[in-house]
Amino acid sequence: MTKLAKKYWLHTLFLSLLLTISACTTAPHTSTSQANKKLSLQTARYAHATATDGKLIYVFAGSQGGQFLSDIEIINPQTGAVKVLRDKVIPRRYFSAVWDGHNSIYLIGGLSVVDGEPKLERRVEVFDLLTQQITFAKPTPGPRRNSRSVFLDGRIYVMGGSFPNKENNYQLKSTATTAVYDIAQNTWTKLADMPSAKTTAAVVQNGKIYVAGGFNHSTALNVFERYDPLTNEWQTLSPLPQNMSAHSAAVLNNKLVLFGDYDNLNATLLYDFDSQTWSQPEINFQGTRHSTATTTADFIYVVGGNINSKGESLDVIQSFSL
Repeated sequence: MTKLAKKYWLHTLFLSLLLTISACTTAPHTSTSQANKKLSLQTARYAHATATDGKLIYVFAGSQGGQFLSDIEIINPQTGAVKVLRDKVIPRRYFSAVWDGHNSIYLIGGLSVVDGEPKLERRVEVFDLLTQQITFAKPTPGPRRNSRSVFLDGRIYVMGGSFPNKENNYQLKSTATTAVYDIAQNTWTKLADMPSAKTTAAVVQNGKIYVAGGFNHSTALNVFERYDPLTNEWQTLSPLPQNMSAHSAAVLNNKLVLFGDYDNLNATLLYDFDSQTWSQPEINFQGTRHSTATTTADFIYVVGGNINSKGESLDVIQSFSL
């Protein structure tokens, strides 16, 4: 290589490195919708339940229009592959699915159909991730529609929901009841009631349980409440900046995100646990209600949901990074 050619090569290399460094240091960091893979359900649905073991996403039952579903869809978010287990669980909707941190997912609450008649469910199904078989745990103390469940330290906490009120011609009435299921002891115990009766969305963060928004069978709510399992006490926090109901919720990077609202399908809210403030995130959310949300690796996945009172539902699985 001649001296001139070597000088030209070194100059070109220096410019390339300079441009690369400049691009890396000036690229903005944004919180936007980002698809890991384009994911979708085999069957569109709403009022279903979703759980993850940190690797796969499990979607249970729910409804499509007026039809109750009884299948399980197992989605690999890395490849987009979907496995369907048909006629596997009780046909039910408006219920919860909770992973126990090991090899089981518990299905709790909701509305099913028995001999053609609607029934609020007390049965707790247990789906074994290894054998893919269903067994049953001890039934819940009382049936509830749209209660919310979370797992924390070997226990499953069930909050709120609604039940038929005998004093009002069996119309649904919201409840503030909180109960806990000890998996090892196979026992249910009643805990302190939530500050307000409602169906809501619940998450676990830093050893505490948070519920945000909800519906009390009269109006959507903006309440934000925290439960401490160590003291069995609820605390009312600063409210949401807007009322939200029929929404889903998940936590990622110390932030809580709420997705959808019964009337405002495109509504989203973000709570930063560090600054303890609410904001509206800049994410490209396809509006829906009665969806589910779960977190796996670096993404929140929002699954299905419906878009109107006719039950027209989505098969899309949306993914978001923060």
